[in-house]
Amino acid sequence: MVLADYTFQLDSGVVLNTDTLPFVDVQRVVGLDSAPYRETIRDHEGTDGGYIDAEFETGREVIVEGIAYCDVDNAETFFDSLKQNYAPVTTPIPFVLRLGYCKTHWSNSNPGVDVCRGPSHLW
Repeated sequence: MVLADYTFQLDSGVVLNTDTLPFVDVQRVVGLDSAPYRETIRDHEGTDGGYIDAEFETGREVIVEGIAYCDVDNAETFFDSLKQNYAPVTTPIPFVLRLGYCKTHWSNSNPGVDVCRGPSHLW
């Protein structure tokens, strides 16, 4: 599925920031910047010096805030689908967003790949 501009989707679940009911109007997204490196510092046994390992990034928390709009009759069903889609899981799943001409795919194994279409618009 190709996302429209300024939309967000976790795995293959509910698309956020669409314009057809029911939808979530995203107000703010926090946590998409690069995570700090996970560092391990230890001494070298039997001699001066030590080791510093900084190969991997720490985990990051992505927070999406918004206002939900839906029919009163369908509100519970819509909120249940959001709750199910964003529930914790044991395996990494992608968080996909499209901002303008760029589509960015975020996951634990793929920390950020930009696929830009149209004019050169890097984000």
